[in-house]
Amino acid sequence: MTKNYLEAAIEIAQEAGKILVEESSRPPDIRYKGDEVDIVTQADKRSEQAIVSRLTKYFPEHAIAAEEGTGHESASASEFRWHVDPLDGTTNFAHGYPCFSVSIALAQRDALLAAVVFNPFYKELFAAARGEGATFNGKKIHVSKVATLSTSLLCTGFPVRNRKASANLQYYGEFTQRSHSSMKRCARPRSKSPAAPLRRGTEPLRSKLFSARQGVRMAKSNTLSFSKAAAALAEIGKNFYTRGWVLGTSGNFSAVTSHEPLRLAITSTGLDKGNLTPAQFLEIDDGAHVVRGNGRPSAEALLHLAIVRCRNAGAVLHTHSVWSTVLSGAHASHGGIALEGYEMLKGLEGVRTHKHREWLPILENSQDMVELAERVSKTLQESQGIHGFLLREHGLYTWGANLHEAKRHVEILEFLMEVLVRSGAARTA
Repeated sequence: MTKNYLEAAIEIAQEAGKILVEESSRPPDIRYKGDEVDIVTQADKRSEQAIVSRLTKYFPEHAIAAEEGTGHESASASEFRWHVDPLDGTTNFAHGYPCFSVSIALAQRDALLAAVVFNPFYKELFAAARGEGATFNGKKIHVSKVATLSTSLLCTGFPVRNRKASANLQYYGEFTQRSHSSMKRCARPRSKSPAAPLRRGTEPLRSKLFSARQGVRMAKSNTLSFSKAAAALAEIGKNFYTRGWVLGTSGNFSAVTSHEPLRLAITSTGLDKGNLTPAQFLEIDDGAHVVRGNGRPSAEALLHLAIVRCRNAGAVLHTHSVWSTVLSGAHASHGGIALEGYEMLKGLEGVRTHKHREWLPILENSQDMVELAERVSKTLQESQGIHGFLLREHGLYTWGANLHEAKRHVEILEFLMEVLVRSGAARTA
């Protein structure tokens, strides 16, 4: 029976998560609950209404305690009670920090039976059932084996109410002297265009933890100063132009100049890549705000940031060749292209044999960069071994621990795509 409760909680949390994602694209309708820091939004209300309605339908005899007060007591004095926070992290949500979740739990008297925490932005689902352990996106998880405070990582948050009376800050200050500590933080850009004012946040620590948990290769990327990165990227752009990979104003390039805080040197929008100069590059922060240089970053800056976060990359390069355009259109219905049996594959980082099978996913292109960045992140999380991906009829994205590695990946993948087109693979897709 517990499993049925958990399955219901997961289903309902994911449905409520869709509401939060939908609401996140709209200006927040903020109201205050008694003081100037405890807030509620329309997203809280819509999410809670959906959750309470579905729980009532599935378990009409159960009581429901909901954050915004729309729950109810059981008509039959049931010993079962659902506890619902429809938007855990309302303040983060209202400020555009995508560190928020739907939280649902079921208790039988004083015993918890099942619980779900779902972050819809990152598609992260934590679930647990009494006697069955806990999972993250369906995979078993367990507590850390770290046994001492001095070797642990301490994360915390601070209460919305009674902040002045809370001793949390004092305790945190004391604990931080004895552990590897971190403020609880989590954010990614949430805007339709990086040229528009963005709600900001930082995420260097979380992105590292996420990468380690997912088994991403944590390469020691070589960061460059902004001036050196801009000069190197300009040379790469001109080189790619001569090869026909970034004609006109197509393509964009970036290199990490700092991981903490995250900073990228990136091309301005609308530039002829054959005549790039270092002065035409911008430096942006983790919210795609320009912090150095004049102009607007490419509209695809959000994709560069997503790749850097998911792969801990030191550089991201986007080309728009004839070969990638043809193949991504011809093979789109297959979801990607398989590259296998080519000696050139051994130039990809970590590949040691020509028998390696490299999968090059193809994603539908979109003008909604926030939505596209989310799909890119999901693809990278689900396909850990890939070295690049294609946007349909748009071009190639690849990356590396540094500019040298990223450039090598472009050369190899562009070569192999040209081989496929010239050998007739596009016609036989």
